[in-house]
Amino acid sequence: MIGQHIHKGKWFLAGLIAAALVVLFCYIKCKEEPLVALETTNEGKILISPEEIRDIEEIGQWVFLNIETEEMVDTVRKHLITSDDALSRIYTGTLHFGLNMEKLKGSDWFFTSGDTARIYLPAIELMDENFINEAKTRTFYQEGDWDATAMKALYNKAKDLMKERCVTEKNLKTAQDNAEQEITSFIKSFGFKEVELAFTNY
Repeated sequence: MIGQHIHKGKWFLAGLIAAALVVLFCYIKCKEEPLVALETTNEGKILISPEEIRDIEEIGQWVFLNIETEEMVDTVRKHLITSDDALSRIYTGTLHFGLNMEKLKGSDWFFTSGDTARIYLPAIELMDENFINEAKTRTFYQEGDWDATAMKALYNKAKDLMKERCVTEKNLKTAQDNAEQEITSFIKSFGFKEVELAFTNY
């Protein structure tokens, strides 16, 4: 009888050790392989969680094209008797074109059907109106004294000329093409085989 109890005790102890090893293995695996938000259902549908959607929305400004440019502008102030005053300055700027992802918040913009994702995105736009780098502005020629109002007027003139030259249908199309390639690749990384994109005004 005593031998039987010892024999049963060994099997009981072995079972506890085995169970502990299984729990330890599962713990290690969970630490090494964190849960992902996407899963494939029995019907083959790919599910993306609300948290993943919010992460995409919170990208903020998603830039797909940068254009660096310079503009030299000048102004003249006429005098009847003395010589005219003149000011010529060179402005440097970088225009960023892309998507304002914040416009998507509260909108239905991500839809799935099987392994296909249908996404409605904001239209490509100029990301920031303050694209002139004033630290790089330099005076090419100056005659006479010029106040802050005159300097601001010259700044605005340079800004308008830069926008006229750079904010074109061609550049907007280039930025959109870049966006389609990058976003399609990004969404496919979640497991989708097909990605359909549409750009619209929100």
